[in-house]
Amino acid sequence: MLDLSLAGFRKKLWGLERRENLFNYESSGVFLWQAFRFVIFIRIAKKLKIIETPHRMKKNESIYSKLLTSLKRLRFFFRDPLFISQPISQKETACILEHSRSVPYEGKNVDIYSHKLSQSFYENNTPFIRLDTGESGYDEKTNCANRFYIDLMSNLVEGLALLLYFWPSKDDKAIFQISQILINDFGDAGNVGILLKKNLIKFKLEKRFYRKIFLRFNINKLYVVVSYGRASSIDAARSLGIEVVELQHGIISPHHPGYGVSSKGLELTYFPDKFYAWSDFWKSVYDELCLPVEVVNHGFPFLYDGIDKYLNMPKDPNKIVVISQGTIGKDLASFIFQNQFALKNYQIKYKLHPGEYAVWKEYSDLLKLNELKNVEVIKACDLYALLSDSKYVIGVYSTAIYEAIELGVKPILVNLSGIEYMEDLLTSGKAVTFEGFMCNVE
Repeated sequence: MLDLSLAGFRKKLWGLERRENLFNYESSGVFLWQAFRFVIFIRIAKKLKIIETPHRMKKNESIYSKLLTSLKRLRFFFRDPLFISQPISQKETACILEHSRSVPYEGKNVDIYSHKLSQSFYENNTPFIRLDTGESGYDEKTNCANRFYIDLMSNLVEGLALLLYFWPSKDDKAIFQISQILINDFGDAGNVGILLKKNLIKFKLEKRFYRKIFLRFNINKLYVVVSYGRASSIDAARSLGIEVVELQHGIISPHHPGYGVSSKGLELTYFPDKFYAWSDFWKSVYDELCLPVEVVNHGFPFLYDGIDKYLNMPKDPNKIVVISQGTIGKDLASFIFQNQFALKNYQIKYKLHPGEYAVWKEYSDLLKLNELKNVEVIKACDLYALLSDSKYVIGVYSTAIYEAIELGVKPILVNLSGIEYMEDLLTSGKAVTFEGFMCNVE
C-alpha cells in the first residue's frame, strides 16, 4: 500500500529510481530523469493529492483578463535577446537567468537573489545581461538597459513543441520505458509519458535557442537561480564550455527533489559547476549532499541589509506570524482554523506566499479565519518588518522561518508534509512543534 505522506512518497520514488537506474535513461543526448525529475516529482505528488500546486494563478480568470495580460506582454517582445535586441558588447559577458518573482528593494523591483551580484558587476564595469520572462504572473521588475525577456522564445518553443508532439520519434521508446516503470508503482498518476515527451521536445528547442543567445552575447559565465528548472540552459552552456553558477534561492535539504540525490556512481549532468550559498551553515548543508559541485559562501546581502534595522526590536508575546505556502496552503489554513480556540489570545498575521495572492479565497478555512477579529490575512508587505516585533512564527518548511530566526523570532512548526526539511531546527532546539508549543503554554 502506497504511503501518501510526502516523506513516504519521496522514499518510494527515490528507491525506485535507484533500483531501475532511471538516472541513466537517455534520448537524443538528454538524460530524461535527470532533466525532468523535479517536475515528475511534483506532477505525481499533485495527482496523488500529497501536495498542492506550489504557485498558482486564479482558476476563474476571465477570457478578457487573459487576453489583456497577453497583449500587455507583447511589449516584452521588443526586448528579446535573440530575434530583436542587439548585443550590448563584443567583450566576454556574464549572463544571469533571474528568478521570476520581484520584490521592492532600494526603490526598485528586483530579483533579490541576484540583485547584489548585478550591482557588483556594475561597480566593476563587468559586461553582463539579465534574462527574464514577463509570464510569471508576479510584479514586473524595474526596466533596465541590460534586461532582456525570453517571452518570444518561450512562446515559439510552446508552439513548436505542440506541433512536434504528434511527430513519430525514436525518443518514444525511452519515454515509454520510464512511464511503465512509474505506472507499475504509482498507477497512471500524472500522465508522465505525455509530460516527458513534451518536456523533451521543449528541452531540445530551448537548448538551441540558449546556445544562440550565449553565442550572440559572447557569454563566458552563466548564473542561474533554481538550477533544477534550468537544465536546458545549463546543457547549452556546457556545450559551449561556459561555467555555470547557481545562486541559492531557498531551503536546501537531502529531502528536496531538486537537490537530494545520491550521487554515488552517478554522472550528474545538469548540476552547476559552483553553488553560491548564503552562509557557512548553508554551505555545510550543501556539502553534506556530496554533489559534484564546488560550494562557496557567497552571502545573502538582501537578508542582512533587510533585517539590520529590525534587529533587537522588542517582541510582542501575543503576536504570531503564520507563513503560508502554495504546496500546503489549504492544509495549513485548516490546521490553524481547527486550533483557533487554542490561539484565541494571539494576534495572528497570516502571511500569504506571492503564489497564493490570486487563489487564497479558494481556501475555505482561511476565509473563515479572516472573519475572526484576531486574524489578518496579509499579501505583499515588508516581511522583516512584519516578523521583527513578533514573538513567534508558525509554518512548515518556508525559507522565511530561517529569516525569522535571524530576527530572534521563535519558530513553531506544524506537522504537515515537508516538516522533515526542518529536521535540523527541531533537533537543535531552534524550533518546536505546535504540540510542544501548546504544552508549554498550558
